[in-house]
Amino acid sequence: KEMAGTRLSLEEEKESDSKAFANYTYFVLCLAYLMLPVTSTAIANTVRGCQPYDDGTGEDGAEVAYFYSDLSVQCYTSTYYFYVTFAYVMVFSPIGGPVGCPMMFGALLWWNKKAISDPKGSDLATKLQNRTNDPALKPLMFLFSAYVPQRWWYDSYDCIRRVSLTALLVLIDKEQERLTVAVYLSFLFVLIHCTSHPYENHRTNGLALGAHVLIFTVFFSGQQLLVGVWSNEDSSLGSALVGGILAVTCVLVYLQITESKETALAVLKRHERDIQALEM
Repeated sequence: KEMAGTRLSLEEEKESDSKAFANYTYFVLCLAYLMLPVTSTAIANTVRGCQPYDDGTGEDGAEVAYFYSDLSVQCYTSTYYFYVTFAYVMVFSPIGGPVGCPMMFGALLWWNKKAISDPKGSDLATKLQNRTNDPALKPLMFLFSAYVPQRWWYDSYDCIRRVSLTALLVLIDKEQERLTVAVYLSFLFVLIHCTSHPYENHRTNGLALGAHVLIFTVFFSGQQLLVGVWSNEDSSLGSALVGGILAVTCVLVYLQITESKETALAVLKRHERDIQALEM
């Protein structure tokens, strides 16, 4: 009996440690996912380089270059080289790095590809339910739970999309070229979403498509204003443009809230049916 009790205690301790490790892993992955656009943009600003200024403080009145992301730091000093070296290292960091973070998520999804893309079950609903109940996938659940099994890779691609529309654009100096790249990229992402239909819920697919189109519209409108198709002095047109974008954004937010409530209610009802079936 003592040996059985000891074995049971060890199993409970092992299970507790496993749950704690899963919770810590989930927290770190969520933190990396949320930090990705901010840290990637900060890293891109750091490696972008220097901005010369003719402020008369240089030797013989020459221009002096200052750090682009921090104008209090003069370029080509020890502080400048430390910042730049640290930024290049952070590019490959799994916690928010523009290269390291998408690679980490891609590797984790690839490693668990079989369990994510082809879970046990005779139909889609059963497969999704079995995948949700898999304890080995709990820390990674937020990376694929919203997608159909065939699109197990989509969140890794979405990280690349987020980096492309933030950090990558920072590295382009000229505004017109930056907006042109942004327009083409955002339109490409619209096409990819239309052809992949990654989300399990059809309304979520429609909502995501609206968000992609909205991003494309913002960049395209900014490009038209920059090249002078629409005059910046035309206040009525500018107000109508901004108002239209805000109106579309409000509609999308409302749809997202409605979708979240309906999804939560559907999940709750499904759990209630499962409990009733088990009791019977």
